[in-house]
Amino acid sequence: MENSNSFLKWVGGIISAIVAGVVIWWLTGANSPFVSGNQSTSGQSTSNHPTDPGSTNPDPAVIVPKGPKVVITMFNLKNPINIGETITAEFEVENEGDAVSNGCQLIWETPGLNGSKTSEQFDLQPGEKKSIELVSNIFDKQGTFSTNARLTCGNTETITETKDVIVNFMMNRKPLTQ
Repeated sequence: MENSNSFLKWVGGIISAIVAGVVIWWLTGANSPFVSGNQSTSGQSTSNHPTDPGSTNPDPAVIVPKGPKVVITMFNLKNPINIGETITAEFEVENEGDAVSNGCQLIWETPGLNGSKTSEQFDLQPGEKKSIELVSNIFDKQGTFSTNARLTCGNTETITETKDVIVNFMMNRKPLTQ
């Protein structure tokens, strides 16, 4: 009899721990009555419609950042290449913000003397995309080389992405001076 009571106490302790964990998870989770936006009190609207007719923010508690937000949406390289070849990088940049991003420039840094290749300056309207192609200097050594693309604009933070270029030992049949 004493063994069955001990067993029942042990099982009861495990079950109560599980139930307590589920209750705590529910009370602190997204469906909790204590999380703002889920409380329903009489006389208050819980809809997501703005209270100000001129407002574009559906939930006044959510702060939506204003201004430009530029991103590099594509950074493609032909990989691998052979010693003596250049490589063309294809980029696509986009302004995902709600304001004009001005004075933008894409800088692609490759190894070697004068390795940085720079696009012309441009502006991006909200939602606008721009395609850019930049060509590197000739790679004259075998190996794996890290390249960086930096997108800078006058009114946003700098965005950087990195890609490796693999250069094989096989020589290019074209003369190096063309």
